[in-house]
Amino acid sequence: FKSSKVRGRRMASNSGSREDSAAKGALPLWIVDAFVTPERPAFTGNPAAVVMCSDSIHSLDPETKLKVAAEMNLSETAFVSARENDEQTAVASFDLQWYSPKNEVALCGHATLATAFALLSSHFDPSSQPERLEFHTLSGILTVSPMVQDELQGETLLSLSIGPPRQPIRVDLASDIEVKNCVCAIFGDNWESAVDSVHISVEAKKLLVVASEWASIATLAVPDGALLLDAHDGTRFRGIAVSAVHPSGSSPERAGPDIVSRYFAPWNGIAEDPVNGSGHALLVPYWSALLRKSRLRSVYVSKRGGSMVCEIEHGPTASSGAAHGRVPSEERVVLHGACRMVVEGSLFL
Repeated sequence: FKSSKVRGRRMASNSGSREDSAAKGALPLWIVDAFVTPERPAFTGNPAAVVMCSDSIHSLDPETKLKVAAEMNLSETAFVSARENDEQTAVASFDLQWYSPKNEVALCGHATLATAFALLSSHFDPSSQPERLEFHTLSGILTVSPMVQDELQGETLLSLSIGPPRQPIRVDLASDIEVKNCVCAIFGDNWESAVDSVHISVEAKKLLVVASEWASIATLAVPDGALLLDAHDGTRFRGIAVSAVHPSGSSPERAGPDIVSRYFAPWNGIAEDPVNGSGHALLVPYWSALLRKSRLRSVYVSKRGGSMVCEIEHGPTASSGAAHGRVPSEERVVLHGACRMVVEGSLFL
């Protein structure tokens, strides 16, 4: 396939208004809900805006991208452009960047899944769908494979590889006042009874707070972002995942989620991420080891809700990022999630 030509034929076959938009320099724009709840997909999951840049993602300057992200007012807006692709191969390569309304983001799982879904839905001719999409990003090469069947839910999902697992290190709250103050900002004065343990990954710049009771996570109020920003300046971590094991996760006889979570990231201008993908670089290795499960169903109990199936992939095919000077890893965290198209149109700059 030739992605640009496929897209060109597709746009030429649409209405005159679409052609007029292209002539005026408008860019294709989608809003996609990623990691939707299969049982009720409408308006669940995490919405992301996706902008298809005409030549290169660098054709838009960072200030313009921030303005677009602020205009979209979603957790993240993705900017994507096609790289040179060999039409004989089954892999399509793209450059990809993510912006929150506040800053560029180093890694975003849900916006990557949303980008892949938008491209597969609207960019490629159905007769020439690629077997795999490769996204070149600040965090290395991320891959998405379409049409992965999830035996747990009977859903056709997209499979996203977000990078190597990041085993978090336990934090001593008696000596780490910054982290303690952040935990207190989330759980209040009774945090000691509500929190089992706290862990950090400096590589991923994320904090993992393990709650004592899974049900308490759903009732948490969105924490005051100002309190979190006062407690920590964002140098060590820029997001906090609050997670707990669900009763069905510790019992092989019970069907349902294995873990429940929420995610807060005021350092990126996000009070709460409805469903977070990148945090599973920590969540998956932590909970897989604790529950002795190679495959987990992760459910978010935010107001919108959402879900995904997670696992650690082993083997030589799980390596990427060597072009960025990293040693290829034999393990990759893989997320399987469903998406739903919400908006398809044009962005006028």
